[in-house]
Amino acid sequence: RKRMTAGRILVVLVALVVCVSSTTFYVSPGGNDNNSGTSTSSPLLTIRKGIEKATASTGQLVLMTGLFTGLQNVGLTLTSTISISAQTNAVVSCKNMTVDSAFISKGSAGLKLVLDGFTISDCSTGLLLLAGRYLSTITVQNMLFTNNRLGVDLQSANLTISHSNFIDSQRGIL
Repeated sequence: RKRMTAGRILVVLVALVVCVSSTTFYVSPGGNDNNSGTSTSSPLLTIRKGIEKATASTGQLVLMTGLFTGLQNVGLTLTSTISISAQTNAVVSCKNMTVDSAFISKGSAGLKLVLDGFTISDCSTGLLLLAGRYLSTITVQNMLFTNNRLGVDLQSANLTISHSNFIDSQRGIL
């Protein structure tokens, strides 16, 4: 029977860490969806593409500084657990959209979602999760919801909101 040496144990531990580590993907209004998105020097263009890549690899999504508008950045559906955070001054806006819109409009059962550090503005609903009653955990922190008809609409979920503001919205949370 062979004994495991310290070197073999270290190799096994490193392999385990590599297997469970996640990839961070970056999105910028000046990016390109053909980029890898894995560094600030080669960011993706749209949040939709970033979510697609991040959820495929249990990764995280970081919104770089700038204004995110258009159909590829709102009305999003989440199918897997994800954390979406931002650098300073990242804004997702539904302004001038011709349809009622929300930043995220649908989520799958068992989803865990973290939103951290950016602004959602000018949407009919900032965060609307139609499958909300099936979601595990939603964490909203350091967020600004501004000029939305409704800030957050969740049917029922484990919701934690901290250090976030709702400004010029008809309703904050429903």
